Amino acid sequence: MAMTSSACWEKVPHLSPTDELQMQLEAETQRLAAAQASVTANAQGIDVVDGKAVGALSITVLNAENLHLDGILDLSDDTTVVGSLAITAASIEKAKTNIRAAKTSTIRLNPRACRATWFKADQTTITFNGVKTKAASVTLTLHHPSPLVADVFIGTCKLVITDAMLADQKTHIVSLPLEGPPGHVTSISYGQVQVAMRFEYDVLARLQTSVQGLMDAKARLEADAEVYAATAALLQAETRHPAAFGTAAAASTVYLPGHKFSADTYHPAAVARTPIADGAKVSTPFGNGTIVTFREATKMYVVLMEASPGMTKRTTTAYLRPDSVWEAPPPSRFRKGVAVSTPYGKGVVVSTRPADKVVVVKTDYGTLFLQEKDVHVEALTAKTMTNTERIAASVAASAAGNDHFKAADLVAAIEKYLESLTYLNHVDQESASHKEKATVLQTMIRCHLNLGACKLKLGDYSDAWTACTNALSILQVLSDNRHGKVAEWMGRIGMTEALIFQEWPSKALFRRATALVAMGNDVEAKQDLLIAVKLMPKDKACRSLLESVAKRVADAKEKEKEKWGGFLLEQSNNSNNGNNKPSAAKTTTVKSPAPVKTRDLPGGKKPDASTTWTTPTTLALAASVLGVVAIGAMVLSKRQ
Repeated sequence: MAMTSSACWEKVPHLSPTDELQMQLEAETQRLAAAQASVTANAQGIDVVDGKAVGALSITVLNAENLHLDGILDLSDDTTVVGSLAITAASIEKAKTNIRAAKTSTIRLNPRACRATWFKADQTTITFNGVKTKAASVTLTLHHPSPLVADVFIGTCKLVITDAMLADQKTHIVSLPLEGPPGHVTSISYGQVQVAMRFEYDVLARLQTSVQGLMDAKARLEADAEVYAATAALLQAETRHPAAFGTAAAASTVYLPGHKFSADTYHPAAVARTPIADGAKVSTPFGNGTIVTFREATKMYVVLMEASPGMTKRTTTAYLRPDSVWEAPPPSRFRKGVAVSTPYGKGVVVSTRPADKVVVVKTDYGTLFLQEKDVHVEALTAKTMTNTERIAASVAASAAGNDHFKAADLVAAIEKYLESLTYLNHVDQESASHKEKATVLQTMIRCHLNLGACKLKLGDYSDAWTACTNALSILQVLSDNRHGKVAEWMGRIGMTEALIFQEWPSKALFRRATALVAMGNDVEAKQDLLIAVKLMPKDKACRSLLESVAKRVADAKEKEKEKWGGFLLEQSNNSNNGNNKPSAAKTTTVKSPAPVKTRDLPGGKKPDASTTWTTPTTLALAASVLGVVAIGAMVLSKRQ
């Protein structure tokens, strides 16, 4: 068989996935129909067969940690632990086949870590059949089986059926604190235990969920088949390898008979994945860290791990595959120091306990321990937000400004653009990732360009000049670093080089030239327009304005030439009509007309007029990008 045939790299079963799914759906549907005809339930909603409840509660003990082992550890460090489970007698049907108590396997615990782990080979799933109530509870007791004396108590807890288990009848992992012996009151912590629990009590609900899942899967396969009918002929998917098409094959969702194309399953070269940005916070199987870089050659992430407790410096570097690194979830809204309101008044978050969703809040009333649902975060400010929240708020404010601009509400639009820049001014560049910096620059440029448009419409030409100059200053930074990581990420989030280095500069130069024309400075306006037309030759508005400005500049030069030419001719005639004696040459210093004053940014320098768009005569060079934003926002808000 030819190497280009799809059959050589895809294992196709005798039945297509569609046929297999159809058979499963038919079988499950028949089981559901039979259950609907025969299954009954007791007053508690538990299935009943032959007059007996048949609820099944399955429990698997996974691990226990932070155990209190004082006086328990053997001198040989060979301490073992076993778990005993017992269900209340009133919760289960009386039958010889229904067990009421059982034990886990005996394992060796780690005496130094005070931890016991039941690995997969040691795990024992204990199932209590005949459970007749949803309020059933099981007592779990951990103890050390001593060969000489009675078993030594370690800790106990009560396992109850939760609402989540009742909702989906699937396995749920629960962590519970261990308590001391019954009747023994102490402040000692006995540790925690983690168990997996599943309560099956309603076969109809389980079958209905299964049938619905199979129907959804069938609908997805049928939709993929329709896509295949439209794309396979174009991509020749049956005879050619999808990797030959690169990203085009992945974008087309090419469908091989019975199988949707997946780069992870078939060929990793078929698609190009965008790596996580450098500087991004990530989670790994070994803890949290920060991306240092992604090595294209080896397809490995270099991750600087967070410092362990007691360490003052981060020194651990991990080299991980892409499937072992994922972006860290956003931080909780209940961060330390955030202002909140509670039923007992306003306060400040001190800490949180994610395990039981408790928020510790300090108020005038005292230190309170409240559930998350009772704590409401006050409006966050730019100072208290995270970088992610600041950028999201900035983008939202910019979008709102665009809506106001379309509705011709220019004053409201300006307020929103300045609000967007205020959020961006508080972004911490040291901790921001390259992707976040790219989004910041994109939003800043758009805000300054739109501010320039608003100010032009309102007749505030000096402010319009400032806004456009700020945009050009940021574009100058990008032009100087067009091969850097931030510029690379600007391309990854959807911006092209034509947009960044042609369309945006041309737009900024045109609007600044319009402001200069309105302020009577045709000479500098002409310089901006010449560069703008060179960048975007097809821009009719720009060419039209350039023609009119160039004509006025030429007329002004002619008038100046005529004026000074006539004056010099008159002086020459007076000299010749005298005593015809040679006279000493006189140097006349003539002051050129004062240019129209434009407002430069503090520290700005006007370079020579030999120019590209990145160094126009009126370009104000800023110390930093955020410095430009701060100054621009301050100046514009004062004018406002």
